[in-house]
Amino acid sequence: MVKLRWLEYFAAVAEELHFGRAAARVHVSTPALSRQVRELEAALGVALFDRTSRSVRLTAAGKTLYAKVQPGLSLLAEGIGEVVELAPPTTPAPTLTVGFVSALAARVIPDALRRFRTAWPRTRVRLEQLASREQLQRLAAGTLDAAFYWQLDDVASPAGLRQRDVAQTPLHVALAADHRLAGERRLELSQLAGEEWLITGDGSDSELRNGFVALCRDHGFTPLMRNEATWIGPLQSLVGASLGVCASPGPAIHTPPHGVVLRPLIGCAIRLVATQPVQRLPRTDRFIADVSASIAALS
Repeated sequence: MVKLRWLEYFAAVAEELHFGRAAARVHVSTPALSRQVRELEAALGVALFDRTSRSVRLTAAGKTLYAKVQPGLSLLAEGIGEVVELAPPTTPAPTLTVGFVSALAARVIPDALRRFRTAWPRTRVRLEQLASREQLQRLAAGTLDAAFYWQLDDVASPAGLRQRDVAQTPLHVALAADHRLAGERRLELSQLAGEEWLITGDGSDSELRNGFVALCRDHGFTPLMRNEATWIGPLQSLVGASLGVCASPGPAIHTPPHGVVLRPLIGCAIRLVATQPVQRLPRTDRFIADVSASIAALS
Protein backbone atom coordinates (compact mmCIF):
# COMPACT_ATOMS: atom_id res chain seq x y z
CA MET A 1 0.00 0.00 0.00
CA VAL A 2 1.31 3.44 -0.97
CA LYS A 3 1.39 5.84 2.00
CA LEU A 4 0.45 9.52 1.75
CA ARG A 5 3.67 10.42 3.58
CA TRP A 6 5.69 8.74 0.81
CA LEU A 7 3.94 10.86 -1.81
CA GLU A 8 4.53 14.07 0.16
CA TYR A 9 8.24 13.23 0.48
CA PHE A 10 8.44 12.28 -3.20
CA ALA A 11 6.84 15.61 -4.24
CA ALA A 12 9.32 17.55 -2.08
CA VAL A 13 12.30 15.84 -3.75
CA ALA A 14 10.72 16.26 -7.21
CA GLU A 15 10.38 20.01 -6.62
CA GLU A 16 13.74 20.59 -4.97
CA LEU A 17 15.75 18.01 -6.98
CA HIS A 18 17.96 17.83 -3.92
CA PHE A 19 17.50 15.38 -1.05
CA GLY A 20 19.06 17.67 1.57
CA ARG A 21 16.82 20.66 0.76
CA ALA A 22 13.77 18.41 0.49
CA ALA A 23 14.55 16.87 3.88
CA ALA A 24 14.82 20.30 5.49
CA ARG A 25 11.54 21.27 3.90
CA VAL A 26 9.61 18.30 5.34
CA HIS A 27 11.56 18.33 8.64
CA VAL A 28 13.15 14.89 8.52
CA SER A 29 16.77 13.78 8.18
CA THR A 30 18.19 13.24 4.71
CA PRO A 31 18.75 9.48 5.28
CA ALA A 32 15.17 9.07 6.52
CA LEU A 33 13.81 10.89 3.49
CA SER A 34 15.92 8.82 1.12
CA ARG A 35 14.73 5.64 2.79
CA GLN A 36 11.07 6.64 2.46
CA VAL A 37 11.50 7.45 -1.22
CA ARG A 38 13.17 4.09 -1.83
CA GLU A 39 10.26 2.38 -0.08
CA LEU A 40 7.89 4.16 -2.46
CA GLU A 41 9.98 3.06 -5.44
CA ALA A 42 9.96 -0.52 -4.16
CA ALA A 43 6.18 -0.44 -3.69
CA LEU A 44 5.68 0.84 -7.24
CA GLY A 45 8.38 -1.31 -8.81
CA VAL A 46 9.99 1.60 -10.69
CA ALA A 47 12.83 4.08 -10.18
CA LEU A 48 11.49 7.60 -9.72
CA PHE A 49 14.83 9.42 -9.65
CA ASP A 50 18.17 9.16 -11.41
CA ARG A 51 20.69 9.82 -8.65
CA THR A 52 24.34 10.69 -9.08
CA SER A 53 26.83 12.20 -6.64
CA ARG A 54 26.17 15.61 -8.20
CA SER A 55 22.54 15.67 -9.26
CA VAL A 56 19.05 14.28 -8.84
CA ARG A 57 16.69 14.04 -11.82
CA LEU A 58 13.22 12.66 -12.30
CA THR A 59 12.93 9.57 -14.46
CA ALA A 60 10.11 9.27 -16.98
CA ALA A 61 8.13 7.35 -14.36
CA GLY A 62 8.91 10.05 -11.78
CA LYS A 63 7.68 12.81 -14.09
CA THR A 64 4.46 10.93 -14.73
CA LEU A 65 3.87 10.32 -11.02
CA TYR A 66 4.60 13.94 -10.08
CA ALA A 67 2.18 15.23 -12.72
CA LYS A 68 -0.55 13.12 -11.13
CA VAL A 69 0.38 13.51 -7.46
CA GLN A 70 1.06 17.24 -7.23
CA PRO A 71 -2.50 18.41 -8.08
CA GLY A 72 -3.87 15.93 -5.54
CA LEU A 73 -1.59 17.18 -2.77
CA SER A 74 -2.52 20.76 -3.60
CA LEU A 75 -6.19 19.87 -3.51
CA LEU A 76 -5.72 18.19 -0.14
CA ALA A 77 -3.98 21.28 1.26
CA GLU A 78 -6.72 23.49 -0.14
CA GLY A 79 -9.36 21.27 1.45
CA ILE A 80 -7.66 21.57 4.83
CA GLY A 81 -7.64 25.33 4.39
CA GLU A 82 -11.34 25.39 3.57
CA VAL A 83 -12.09 23.42 6.73
CA VAL A 84 -10.16 26.04 8.72
CA GLU A 85 -12.34 28.70 7.10
CA LEU A 86 -15.42 26.90 8.46
CA ALA A 87 -14.32 27.36 12.05
CA PRO A 88 -16.87 29.04 14.36
CA PRO A 89 -16.84 32.86 14.40
CA THR A 90 -15.51 32.75 17.97
CA THR A 91 -12.32 31.07 16.72
CA PRO A 92 -9.56 33.64 16.07
CA ALA A 93 -9.19 34.25 12.33
CA PRO A 94 -5.86 33.22 10.80
CA THR A 95 -3.58 35.99 9.54
CA LEU A 96 -1.47 36.06 6.39
CA THR A 97 1.31 38.67 6.24
CA VAL A 98 2.56 39.40 2.73
CA GLY A 99 5.50 41.53 1.64
CA PHE A 100 5.84 42.91 -1.87
CA VAL A 101 7.84 45.41 -3.92
CA SER A 102 6.29 48.68 -4.98
CA ALA A 103 5.66 47.83 -8.65
CA LEU A 104 3.00 45.32 -7.55
CA ALA A 105 1.06 47.75 -5.37
CA ALA A 106 -1.28 49.38 -7.88
CA ARG A 107 -2.69 46.44 -9.84
CA VAL A 108 -1.30 43.00 -9.04
CA ILE A 109 -1.72 42.86 -5.25
CA PRO A 110 -5.27 44.32 -5.18
CA ASP A 111 -6.41 41.85 -7.84
CA ALA A 112 -4.74 38.93 -6.05
CA LEU A 113 -6.35 39.96 -2.76
CA ARG A 114 -9.78 40.05 -4.40
CA ARG A 115 -9.26 36.51 -5.69
CA PHE A 116 -7.93 35.31 -2.34
CA ARG A 117 -10.85 36.66 -0.32
CA THR A 118 -13.28 34.75 -2.50
CA ALA A 119 -11.80 31.44 -1.31
CA TRP A 120 -10.48 32.45 2.14
CA PRO A 121 -12.94 35.08 3.47
CA ARG A 122 -12.03 34.66 7.15
CA THR A 123 -8.29 35.06 6.74
CA ARG A 124 -6.96 38.48 7.62
CA VAL A 125 -4.35 39.67 5.13
CA ARG A 126 -1.70 42.18 6.22
CA LEU A 127 0.06 43.79 3.25
CA GLU A 128 3.48 45.41 3.63
CA GLN A 129 5.39 47.19 0.87
CA LEU A 130 9.04 46.35 1.46
CA ALA A 131 12.33 46.17 -0.42
CA SER A 132 13.52 42.66 -1.21
CA ARG A 133 16.27 42.53 1.43
CA GLU A 134 13.88 43.56 4.18
CA GLN A 135 11.37 40.96 3.01
CA LEU A 136 13.98 38.21 3.32
CA GLN A 137 14.97 39.45 6.77
CA ARG A 138 11.35 39.38 7.87
CA LEU A 139 10.86 35.87 6.48
CA ALA A 140 13.91 34.66 8.39
CA ALA A 141 12.58 36.31 11.56
CA GLY A 142 9.20 34.60 11.13
CA THR A 143 7.22 37.85 10.82
CA LEU A 144 6.33 37.45 7.13
CA ASP A 145 4.51 34.56 5.45
CA ALA A 146 5.32 35.34 1.81
CA ALA A 147 7.58 37.71 -0.10
CA PHE A 148 7.30 38.92 -3.69
CA TYR A 149 10.23 40.59 -5.44
CA TRP A 150 12.05 40.74 -8.79
CA GLN A 151 15.10 38.80 -9.95
CA LEU A 152 17.22 38.95 -13.09
CA ASP A 153 19.67 36.16 -12.20
CA ASP A 154 19.02 32.68 -10.86
CA VAL A 155 19.73 32.98 -7.14
CA ALA A 156 19.55 29.98 -4.80
CA SER A 157 16.83 29.96 -2.16
CA PRO A 158 18.07 31.38 1.17
CA ALA A 159 18.53 28.76 3.90
CA GLY A 160 15.24 27.72 5.44
CA LEU A 161 13.16 29.31 2.69
CA ARG A 162 11.50 28.03 -0.46
CA GLN A 163 11.63 30.16 -3.61
CA ARG A 164 9.70 29.78 -6.84
CA ASP A 165 9.08 31.78 -9.98
CA VAL A 166 5.61 33.29 -10.16
CA ALA A 167 5.85 35.03 -13.53
CA GLN A 168 8.27 36.20 -16.16
CA THR A 169 7.70 39.47 -17.99
CA PRO A 170 9.69 41.48 -20.54
CA LEU A 171 12.02 44.00 -18.96
CA HIS A 172 11.18 47.57 -20.01
CA VAL A 173 12.94 50.89 -19.81
CA ALA A 174 11.13 54.01 -18.60
CA LEU A 175 11.90 57.08 -20.73
CA ALA A 176 10.73 60.67 -20.65
CA ALA A 177 8.13 61.18 -23.38
CA ASP A 178 10.50 63.59 -25.16
CA HIS A 179 13.53 61.28 -24.91
CA ARG A 180 15.42 60.73 -28.17
CA LEU A 181 14.41 57.05 -28.18
CA ALA A 182 10.80 57.45 -27.01
CA GLY A 183 9.50 57.04 -30.55
CA GLU A 184 10.95 53.53 -30.90
CA ARG A 185 8.60 50.58 -30.36
CA ARG A 186 11.33 48.31 -28.94
CA LEU A 187 14.91 48.94 -27.92
CA GLU A 188 18.19 47.08 -27.70
CA LEU A 189 19.71 47.56 -24.25
CA SER A 190 22.95 48.63 -25.97
CA GLN A 191 21.12 51.69 -27.39
CA LEU A 192 20.96 53.02 -23.83
CA ALA A 193 24.70 52.97 -23.17
CA GLY A 194 25.70 56.36 -21.81
CA GLU A 195 22.33 57.06 -20.19
CA GLU A 196 22.08 57.80 -16.49
CA TRP A 197 20.14 54.97 -14.81
CA LEU A 198 18.06 55.80 -11.74
CA ILE A 199 17.96 53.05 -9.11
CA THR A 200 16.70 52.60 -5.57
CA GLY A 201 18.57 54.81 -3.17
CA ASP A 202 18.81 52.56 -0.11
CA GLY A 203 20.81 49.72 -1.66
CA SER A 204 18.19 47.23 -0.49
CA ASP A 205 17.89 45.45 -3.82
CA SER A 206 21.59 44.76 -4.32
CA GLU A 207 21.04 41.38 -6.03
CA LEU A 208 18.70 42.96 -8.57
CA ARG A 209 21.12 45.84 -9.11
CA ASN A 210 24.06 43.47 -9.58
CA GLY A 211 22.02 41.39 -12.00
CA PHE A 212 21.20 44.51 -14.00
CA VAL A 213 24.84 45.57 -14.14
CA ALA A 214 25.77 42.10 -15.42
CA LEU A 215 23.02 42.30 -18.03
CA CYS A 216 24.32 45.66 -19.27
CA ARG A 217 27.88 44.34 -19.44
CA ASP A 218 26.60 41.43 -21.54
CA HIS A 219 25.36 44.12 -23.94
CA GLY A 220 28.70 45.89 -24.09
CA PHE A 221 28.58 48.65 -21.48
CA THR A 222 28.66 49.38 -17.77
CA PRO A 223 25.69 51.50 -16.68
CA LEU A 224 26.14 54.87 -15.03
CA MET A 225 23.91 54.51 -11.97
CA ARG A 226 22.51 57.13 -9.61
CA ASN A 227 20.65 56.49 -6.35
CA GLU A 228 17.59 58.68 -6.40
CA ALA A 229 14.48 57.09 -4.85
CA THR A 230 13.28 54.04 -2.96
CA TRP A 231 10.19 52.99 -4.95
CA ILE A 232 9.33 52.63 -8.63
CA GLY A 233 6.71 55.43 -8.62
CA PRO A 234 9.09 58.22 -7.53
CA LEU A 235 11.79 56.83 -9.83
CA GLN A 236 9.51 57.09 -12.84
CA SER A 237 8.47 60.60 -11.82
CA LEU A 238 12.15 61.57 -11.94
CA VAL A 239 12.36 59.95 -15.36
CA GLY A 240 9.50 62.19 -16.45
CA ALA A 241 11.55 65.18 -15.34
CA SER A 242 14.34 64.03 -17.72
CA LEU A 243 16.70 63.20 -14.86
CA GLY A 244 17.56 59.75 -16.22
CA VAL A 245 16.03 56.44 -17.26
CA CYS A 246 15.14 53.38 -15.20
CA ALA A 247 14.41 49.70 -15.67
CA SER A 248 10.80 48.70 -15.10
CA PRO A 249 8.29 45.90 -15.49
CA GLY A 250 5.76 46.41 -18.26
CA PRO A 251 2.73 48.74 -18.24
CA ALA A 252 0.32 45.86 -17.54
CA ILE A 253 1.89 45.53 -14.09
CA HIS A 254 2.78 49.14 -13.30
CA THR A 255 1.30 52.06 -15.25
CA PRO A 256 3.82 54.89 -15.65
CA PRO A 257 2.93 58.49 -14.76
CA HIS A 258 2.09 61.16 -17.31
CA GLY A 259 5.11 62.15 -19.37
CA VAL A 260 6.78 58.73 -19.14
CA VAL A 261 6.72 55.92 -21.71
CA LEU A 262 7.79 52.30 -21.31
CA ARG A 263 9.61 50.46 -24.08
CA PRO A 264 10.43 46.72 -24.01
CA LEU A 265 14.10 45.74 -24.13
CA ILE A 266 14.70 43.10 -26.78
CA GLY A 267 15.74 39.75 -25.35
CA CYS A 268 15.58 40.94 -21.72
CA ALA A 269 13.20 39.52 -19.13
CA ILE A 270 12.62 39.90 -15.41
CA ARG A 271 11.19 37.27 -13.07
CA LEU A 272 8.79 37.77 -10.21
CA VAL A 273 9.79 35.44 -7.38
CA ALA A 274 7.73 34.28 -4.42
CA THR A 275 9.57 33.12 -1.30
CA GLN A 276 8.05 31.45 1.76
CA PRO A 277 9.16 29.27 4.68
CA VAL A 278 9.87 25.65 3.78
CA GLN A 279 6.99 24.67 6.05
CA ARG A 280 4.26 25.70 3.63
CA LEU A 281 0.81 26.86 4.68
CA PRO A 282 -2.20 26.27 2.40
CA ARG A 283 -3.27 29.91 2.65
CA THR A 284 0.20 31.07 1.60
CA ASP A 285 0.22 28.73 -1.38
CA ARG A 286 -3.20 30.02 -2.36
CA PHE A 287 -2.14 33.68 -2.23
CA ILE A 288 0.94 32.93 -4.35
CA ALA A 289 -1.27 31.16 -6.90
CA ASP A 290 -3.61 34.16 -6.92
CA VAL A 291 -0.71 36.55 -7.60
CA SER A 292 0.34 34.34 -10.52
CA ALA A 293 -3.25 34.31 -11.84
CA SER A 294 -3.51 38.10 -11.51
CA ILE A 295 -0.36 38.71 -13.54
CA ALA A 296 -1.54 36.26 -16.21
CA ALA A 297 -4.87 38.10 -16.43
CA LEU A 298 -3.23 41.52 -16.59
CA SER A 299 -0.61 40.58 -19.19
